[in-house]
Amino acid sequence: MFKCFKEAFSITYENLICISPLILFMIALSLYLGAAKISIVNALSLCLSVLTLIIMFAIFFSGWFYMIKMAIINSRFSLINIQKDFELLKVFPTGVADYFLTFVYFIFSSLLILCLIYLTDYAIAIKFIGKVGIEINPFVTLKDLTTLQYLFADLTYEQIIKLSGWTFLYTVSTIIYSLFTLMWIPYLVFKTKNVFKALWYSIKDAFTSPKILTLLLGLTILNCIFAVINSYIMLNPLLFFIMTVIYIFFIVHMSMLVFLYYDKKYTYEHED
Repeated sequence: MFKCFKEAFSITYENLICISPLILFMIALSLYLGAAKISIVNALSLCLSVLTLIIMFAIFFSGWFYMIKMAIINSRFSLINIQKDFELLKVFPTGVADYFLTFVYFIFSSLLILCLIYLTDYAIAIKFIGKVGIEINPFVTLKDLTTLQYLFADLTYEQIIKLSGWTFLYTVSTIIYSLFTLMWIPYLVFKTKNVFKALWYSIKDAFTSPKILTLLLGLTILNCIFAVINSYIMLNPLLFFIMTVIYIFFIVHMSMLVFLYYDKKYTYEHED
């Protein structure tokens, strides 16, 4: 698995052009969300904004993940001249044309599944743990770990126990969902455009491929490290900017890693 991490890093470095669509999408998303806060005045405008977001994500996912796929394939067969990075960027529209509807279905399906999971968690937590009795706003607007310490200082022992129970329940559900869906997108891009078939293949992998758990654990640990570091440096603009750049590279590397794992296991299993 370490070899896979190393190879994915190398492929990411050789295809840094994959960072460009991600950065442009993040900028466009930030600008749109800023404008949407002002323009949403009723239920209709809210629905239109959500629909626009889904279309934006579908366009980005379909083009960008196809770029990731081509970068992985290119690392073996040199179908695209790596020295000409913009040649890889040119496959973005092809991915949008081929996978746009697939990722629209993917987004709707994943949102529906997550809603069902978290609603179930909520019902279980209310029945067996009970309400914590705190407002959610201070946690949503949390800026750093120091603020979190002050928030916990105001809680009673019973509230902390209940909050820990809620957190544990949602964390376990999120981990299970991540485990079952880790290979969902690679299956969509490599094997089938049928969203439910790809999900079924991904779920089967979670039970039949122990390395999937190792892969998820590695990605989770790295994400936690970034989250902890960011919580300490958010108030330092320079350090936060540097960490943001590093994290963007990590997102690309993480995607390359998952796609590379799929490619090595199911296309070149004898090399894994």
